[in-house]
Amino acid sequence: MNTLIIVGAGGSRELDMPTGCALTQLIIQAIDTNSDYVFRNGQGQFLDPINQFLRLRGWPTDTWEDAKRNKQFFEQSLLPFKEALQSWVMTERSLDAFLNNGNVDEDWKQFGKFAIAYYILGQEEWLMRENLYSFRDNWIRSFLDEHLRPIKIDLRTGKCPARIITFNYDRNIEHFLYTFLRQTESPIPGREKSVGFDEAGSIIERWGIVHVYNPLAPLEWQTHNEQFIRYGERNNDKNSLALASEAIQLIGENGGGRVPDDKITHIRQMVREVERIYFLGVGFDLDNMKLLFGEDVLNPSFRPSSECHATAIDLRPAIKQRFPFITYHALTCAQLVQNHHIFSL
Repeated sequence: MNTLIIVGAGGSRELDMPTGCALTQLIIQAIDTNSDYVFRNGQGQFLDPINQFLRLRGWPTDTWEDAKRNKQFFEQSLLPFKEALQSWVMTERSLDAFLNNGNVDEDWKQFGKFAIAYYILGQEEWLMRENLYSFRDNWIRSFLDEHLRPIKIDLRTGKCPARIITFNYDRNIEHFLYTFLRQTESPIPGREKSVGFDEAGSIIERWGIVHVYNPLAPLEWQTHNEQFIRYGERNNDKNSLALASEAIQLIGENGGGRVPDDKITHIRQMVREVERIYFLGVGFDLDNMKLLFGEDVLNPSFRPSSECHATAIDLRPAIKQRFPFITYHALTCAQLVQNHHIFSL
C-alpha cells in the first residue's frame, strides 16, 4: 500500500459539512432565537437545537414552570456563552479551542459538543436525502469514480490501494465508500458470498479508515451492538443525539496526549510505511502534525521518507514555510484528486 490520504476540514467542506467558523455561526444563530418562542409552554420547534439540548438534559417544556426554568438557563448560561464565543472568534481562534478554554464551564462545553453533533448529523441527513452527485465538485466522488471504480475487482479480492486518516467527526468517507461498494457488487467465480456476509463492510474494515479524534458514532453496519447512529439520523428517539454528543472529542482537548498511545503509534506507522501522502483540506495545526510525524516535525530540516502533496487554497505563507517538505498546490481537494499527474494510488 503506497498511498496515504489525510483529510481535514476542507475535505468535508466540499460536501457543505459545517466546520470551524460555519459551526460557530450556526451556534450563535441558534442562541439568537427568540427565547419566548423557544420556551413558551412547549411550543418550541422539536428540531430546534436548544429545545433538543433541554430534552437531552431531561428537562421537559410542557408547563409554565418548565418554561420559567428553561428560560432562566437560557438567559443565565446560554446568552453569556454566546457573548463569550463571539468575542473569542474575533481573535480567529477555533471553536474547539474555545470549548477547551479553562474559563468555559461544564454547561457551555456540553452545549458546544451537542451543537457540533447536532449540525453535523443535520448535514448528514441532507446528504442522505440527496446524493454524492448533487454536489458539483467533491473529492470523494472523484476518488470513487476515477480511482476506485477501475480497480473494483482488486478491492473485492483484498487489495486496498490507499489508507485514509481523517481529523473530522463526520462519517462521509465510510458512508459513501460503503454505498459505492454495495452498488458495484457482482459475482466473482469461485468467491461466492455466504448468506449474510457483508462484503462492502468487510472491505472497509480491511481498509482501516482512522478517525484521529473519533467519529460521532459507528454506522449501523460497523457494529453488532446498539451503540450506533445511522447516517443522518438526528431524531433523538433512539438516543442518537445523546450518543453523538458523548462521542465528540474536541481537537486539542488535552493536547495530542488525549489520543490513545496505541492509536498514535498506529498512525505514525501508517505515515512511515507509504510512499505518498496527500493532505486534503488540512489546516496543519501543529499538534496534529506532531501527532502524525512526532516531535521531529519541529526541526526545520525534517524530511519524511514519503513524498507529500497538499491542497493550499488560502493557506497562509507562514504555514508553508513551517513545513517545507510538502509540495503545496493551489487546488481544491477535488481538483487535486482529479489531477492524475499529482494524485495516484
